[in-house]
Amino acid sequence: MRNKIAGKNDGINKKEPSTTEYKPKKNIFRRIKSLLKQKSNLYIRKFKANKKASITFLTGIFAFAICLCLLSNIQVGYAVVFNDKTIGFVSEKYSTELAINEIYSDIETYAPDENISITTDIKPSVAPDMYFKSETEIADIIKANLDFYVDACCIVIDGETKLAVKNAEEADAAIQGYKDSCVGGEGEVINIEVKENIEYLNCKVVYTTVLSVEDAIKTLHGAMAKEGLYTVVEGDTLWSIGIENNMPTDYLMELNGLDSEFLNIGDVLRVTHPTPMLTVTVEKRINYTEYIPYETEQIYDKNLTKGTNKTTQKGQNGENYITAVVTLVNLQETNRVIENTEHICDPVKEIIRIGTKPKPKTAATGRFGRPINGGYVSSAFGNRSRGYHTGIDYALSYGSPIYASDGGTVTYSGWSGGYGYMIKINHGNGYETLYAHCSRLAVSSGKKVAKGQVIAYVGSTGNSTGPHLHFEIRKNGSYMNPANYY
Repeated sequence: MRNKIAGKNDGINKKEPSTTEYKPKKNIFRRIKSLLKQKSNLYIRKFKANKKASITFLTGIFAFAICLCLLSNIQVGYAVVFNDKTIGFVSEKYSTELAINEIYSDIETYAPDENISITTDIKPSVAPDMYFKSETEIADIIKANLDFYVDACCIVIDGETKLAVKNAEEADAAIQGYKDSCVGGEGEVINIEVKENIEYLNCKVVYTTVLSVEDAIKTLHGAMAKEGLYTVVEGDTLWSIGIENNMPTDYLMELNGLDSEFLNIGDVLRVTHPTPMLTVTVEKRINYTEYIPYETEQIYDKNLTKGTNKTTQKGQNGENYITAVVTLVNLQETNRVIENTEHICDPVKEIIRIGTKPKPKTAATGRFGRPINGGYVSSAFGNRSRGYHTGIDYALSYGSPIYASDGGTVTYSGWSGGYGYMIKINHGNGYETLYAHCSRLAVSSGKKVAKGQVIAYVGSTGNSTGPHLHFEIRKNGSYMNPANYY
């Protein structure tokens, strides 16, 4: 029987899609603008003629505003009419015609004797953004409304029909594509075997059940089970995540809407755990570098003080260049045989010298002590009415001894303006301490002092209202609250 595809657009498959696009947007908006302007002028004239027309005028302005809001979400394009019913809107006519032409071509190829009535029309129109679809979505809607049977090629696995494609060539492409997706990563493929018995049978199936090669490959990978989530960690790639979850990289990208293979640590990906229809065993030869970890040797050194460690030789991993044959079953490695090992370099031992020499009494201990015995805090660290206080003031008797808060080297001993007689000690670990308003100094600049050693005596020199010690702790030049250190 002769193919009967009737309707308004029954010749669409007989001619090339038009290459010139109809662009009505400018004329449509010009007409809308002109109409709104006329209405607005009308309401203004009425308002001038009659004050009572103000309500009408305001109503017109409101309507004008609504139109502008609506227009901001309106898109100019084409309405697609299928069997006298609008099924959606598209922005491009040419690509939509191509998609519909493919459906007509399929009908003529696979159902030449079927009496199928299809009418399609693509005409200029405007609609809100939400109603616009891609040409693929339009084609899927049309296909979903076609339930006729066509000649196809069914793929039979171990005696059970699993899926259908257009012909044997596409069946071969689907099987080969599935096998290729099971190779995974780099390497020289030695052998690929499919465990199951595969046959092709000519069959008649509903048109919408005929799969493309790409969809057939996805179907062969299995009906998808419960979906889960995977959080990307350091070292992950799409390929390694795909292997772990038995998913092809392209399907993993499609499932997560990814347009590149770049991943960030912490990204959360949707993953599924399919049950493949085929069992593919792949043997391939791979090359990789194997690192030999270096050892670390610790040597106790009496010439270094306790707490001091010194690396005298930095460690370095050794390397072997490996050639191996790996066996993968549906992307999961089941065996690895080393064929050849080429030694590149030996590891280099790391040597660390650990000090055993007792620290001198004048060395910093890293813990600060109170610089005075007795007394009380007359002014704390921080904000006060006379400004920011950079230390703590301890009030106590004139001439009381002042002790080094920790071991170190005296970097200043003498008069210092408002501080009066002052001692400053560098502790060699980023910390300095300062002792001000002293009556008498007991050590000079350059002298090494031990923690708890008398370095000066309480006085009231410089800007002072009575005998006290102004004590500061500085870390890398910044003032710290001494109360937090002892």
